[in-house]
Amino acid sequence: MGAVTVRLNDKISGFVELLSRDTNKSRSEVVRELLTKAASEEKTNYWLKKYKNREVTLRKVAKELGVPLWKVLEIVGENQPYELSDLQRDLRAIGE
Repeated sequence: MGAVTVRLNDKISGFVELLSRDTNKSRSEVVRELLTKAASEEKTNYWLKKYKNREVTLRKVAKELGVPLWKVLEIVGENQPYELSDLQRDLRAIGE
């Protein structure tokens, strides 16, 4: 595990303190959990954008996110419309 030092503004630092007290966790644990959640969301957004721009297939998105294809279809459906042309492209890619 790598170590990173960051400076937080007073508002965020205060919230980290509050979460730390309320969850009985160290500030480091709280920051690690918050950063992990944010990084996961950003990773998902990154691959969805690649998919939307037709740079990758759903199969690639599923592989990079480490989730089954059906889960990616669910995520895509929540974030953008899935059109017939998308389905056709993805079915061709699955056949590869």
